Amino acid sequence: MGRRFLDNVYEGKNDWWRYVVVLGVSVYYWLFWSYYVYVASSAVLSELPIPPVAADTISQNIPFLIELGLLILLLWGLNERSWRSLITAEPAVNIKRIAQGFGVWGGLMLTSQAIGVWSEPQNYAWNFQPSQWIVLLMLSLLFVPIQTSAEELLFRGYLIQAMRLLTHRAFILIVMSAFLFAIPHFGNPEMQRGAFVWGAANYFTWGVIFAAVTIKDNGLELSLGMHAAHNIIGSVVVTTPDSVIQSPALLTYVGPLDPRHGLVWLLYEGFFFYCIFFGGVPRKKQVKRKD
Repeated sequence: MGRRFLDNVYEGKNDWWRYVVVLGVSVYYWLFWSYYVYVASSAVLSELPIPPVAADTISQNIPFLIELGLLILLLWGLNERSWRSLITAEPAVNIKRIAQGFGVWGGLMLTSQAIGVWSEPQNYAWNFQPSQWIVLLMLSLLFVPIQTSAEELLFRGYLIQAMRLLTHRAFILIVMSAFLFAIPHFGNPEMQRGAFVWGAANYFTWGVIFAAVTIKDNGLELSLGMHAAHNIIGSVVVTTPDSVIQSPALLTYVGPLDPRHGLVWLLYEGFFFYCIFFGGVPRKKQVKRKD
């Protein structure tokens, strides 16, 4: 049996205080300084002779580029580990696996959105602006994976491996990492849709799916692809008036915003994704006949 992804935590130096420092600095930057980086970036880029959609897309992702660089620098300096150890236990990152996660999750998302447009066309407004959309698409493909990779390496890479020092139980690792992943997202605008508990349930379920896929697949590649596909499609295909990332997407959902509907679709997508990669559809046990 090959090396396990979670066992990468035993590489380098793994004193408990090192993890406290790395996580503390990373989360503190995300919660308190990333906003000011965004504001400063937006102010600078808005003065340049580039389309507003380009300035907005780039400024939204610059804070995550810094977050990613900060995490890798702290990992190297305090834990004396390579960034690759947060993704895989293999000698090299499996790019094909990232592409598979991107393609399958993107396909499931587009399918669910197509069903929504077909069944409730009155809830969608056509918003296609060719010149802006092409710029948005190109920059989203370039910058959004940086944003999603920063989150994945922090929560499903560093954090879940750090918790491995406390417990070997996969269920606890999944639930705790999902809970901690949800907390920083509670300030997002979409959390104001209806009851807070349903908005929190959406982000918690996201964390559960990502963590379960990461542990089951023994690496972060699938989750990296999934997260990138989700955010790119949410930016360029269908957006909502209260989305944390505003963009000139193809369509805008103008119907009633109910987080319970989003949770149902998320569970559907997560179930089928898990089945496609891990054969998770339960089978009936065969009962032996007695002659």
